[in-house]
Amino acid sequence: MTGRGVPPRGGATAPARGGAPAAERDCTSGLETINIQNVAARRFPVVDEEAGVVLAMAVFIRKPGTATRRNMFGEWFFLENNKVRTI
Repeated sequence: MTGRGVPPRGGATAPARGGAPAAERDCTSGLETINIQNVAARRFPVVDEEAGVVLAMAVFIRKPGTATRRNMFGEWFFLENNKVRTI
């Protein structure tokens, strides 16, 4: 199982959209352009400890004066050995 920023097992790099090689990314790439003041209303409605799966939901609160609306989002987290493997 692989996800954004996590290389597939075996060290191969999966192609990005459009067939180009995937860029190296981590948790902090792109933070200088992000338009989020706060993350609110965090919820974890599905937690399956045995399967190592968590559904997280939250709302992005935008910076004051921004025309962009709030966004609610949900992400599935897949864990291996008590560490996040894939989002």
